[in-house]
Amino acid sequence: MLVLSRHPREQILLGDRILVTVIKIRENKVQLAINAPSLIEVHRQEVSDSILDKRSIPAAVSVEGWSLRPALQPIPTNFGLCLWRFRDESITIGSDILITVVDIQRDKVRLGIQAPIQVSVHRREVYESIQAELQSGIRRYG
Repeated sequence: MLVLSRHPREQILLGDRILVTVIKIRENKVQLAINAPSLIEVHRQEVSDSILDKRSIPAAVSVEGWSLRPALQPIPTNFGLCLWRFRDESITIGSDILITVVDIQRDKVRLGIQAPIQVSVHRREVYESIQAELQSGIRRYG
């Protein structure tokens, strides 16, 4: 599990299509916004477990091996699904990504991320730095 610390309004990018934003931190809970393509199911962990118990097959959409948007297009900033989570509560994204609230402090939250090895996980500022370097390399050598 990868654990990242985030402050309110800071973001994590999963792959190149899923954006997780820390909206608010209140005492012992955190509000997270998940912006994902409509084909990818996003649920609170307890809801996801209930759904999987009722299904005889795994969750409908896996994000393995996908690249649904070219890397240099802008990342959406509007918020998708917003959920409040307490410490040790989780959110499932698709059938193979799990985000768990590991710790909540006054001004930051620590999020644990379990995802397949082929799904990149970046803090948004790191992702933008990588994209800027790629873009400058394209201009220089392209």
